[in-house]
Amino acid sequence: MHNNTQVISKTALVGIMFMLCNTASLAISDIALKILRGELPSPLIVFLYKFGLLIVTIPWIFFHGAKHIKTTKIHFHILRSFFGTFGAISFAQGLKDISMVSAAAFENLQYIVVVLLGAAFFNDRLTKTKIWAIVLGFVGACIVINPSIIKSLFIGDILSLSFNENPFAKYGYTILAISCWSVNSVLVKTLGNTEHNKTQMFYLLVFSSMWSLPAAFIKWNIVEVLGHHMPILPSLYDPGIGILQTTHVLLLTLMGCCYFIHGIAYFNALKHDLSIVIPFRYTKLIFSGFLGYTLFQEDIDRYSIAGYFLIICASFMLIRYEVRKRRKYKSIVK
Repeated sequence: MHNNTQVISKTALVGIMFMLCNTASLAISDIALKILRGELPSPLIVFLYKFGLLIVTIPWIFFHGAKHIKTTKIHFHILRSFFGTFGAISFAQGLKDISMVSAAAFENLQYIVVVLLGAAFFNDRLTKTKIWAIVLGFVGACIVINPSIIKSLFIGDILSLSFNENPFAKYGYTILAISCWSVNSVLVKTLGNTEHNKTQMFYLLVFSSMWSLPAAFIKWNIVEVLGHHMPILPSLYDPGIGILQTTHVLLLTLMGCCYFIHGIAYFNALKHDLSIVIPFRYTKLIFSGFLGYTLFQEDIDRYSIAGYFLIICASFMLIRYEVRKRRKYKSIVK
């Protein structure tokens, strides 16, 4: 019994270490992206990042020939790359206005949006767990967007509740990114049933480079619409290759390295006991908060912590629900 317990604990520790490598690499990648966003346009960053990954991965994809680029679901690959690319550009744009920890927290809303998409388009049943998760996630997002909700409750005067002038001007790009990535997750799940990893990687990077290339040379000018200033008027824009500095190349390289570390670490982490490993997925908030404070002096609003907590609880409920459902299904099959 003692030996079995020791083996289990060692196995769990390995899974935890892989998950920590995964979350740390994602947080570092976001930091590099935020630094780049301060000097380069979001579409240009995404194009250079995706195209760079394509060049690096081509030898791996074609190592055994061209058999892995054969597909009968090219339309799914095109859709996935579009939503993934548009989400990446929106996320990069949003990082300019919000803190690292808020961005990390909002990423967990993907699980809730995926549940809503499943209920709306795939007739997935809304259980009590899913409904509670949706409610908690929504409330948590509202608190993060406007922490004065909690502040007004603490002082016992709901009438003192003040709203930001335009909260979606600050969080709109991030919310748009999460929505796009949620659609992307649904498409990944569909492709994962039949398509090889190399097939998915190849078409994702090829089409992502194609989508982001023209966007990298378009500048969106600000126009006033109904009293709001919105970037909706496009014009051609040529940043020029001279805009790239050595620092930019190093940061893009760092993002690429983090991408591969994330892929390897997350895949290996999921091989271990999910009930132990999955909670450590939320350490990205710790890494992001620490790096954001250290590099950008980003303070964490104490009232926003309640929103982060609710978002984490909501996403954890959904993940735990899926894990238990898979275990039940496997036990039935056996």
